[in-house]
Amino acid sequence: MKWLVASIFMAFIASCGQAVRECPACKPQVIEKPIVTKCEVPEVPPAELEKIQEKDTYEERLRKLIKNYGLLKEENTLLRRAIEICK
Repeated sequence: MKWLVASIFMAFIASCGQAVRECPACKPQVIEKPIVTKCEVPEVPPAELEKIQEKDTYEERLRKLIKNYGLLKEENTLLRRAIEICK
């Protein structure tokens, strides 16, 4: 009698062990979600600034500073437009 109960119990445990391995819910699933992008950021080239050197005169330094300021202001405007497009 004990052998019969033990063999039934072992068969039950062995059958459940196989069922768990073949379970489709136990397999890992990959869920892909699309990423929505509003727009592509346009490329804004960096400004080519003039280098200010120690040997430059006061007038030359002032001219370079004013020119660099204008170039940076243009670049800033382009970058702000790019940000507005992507909002």
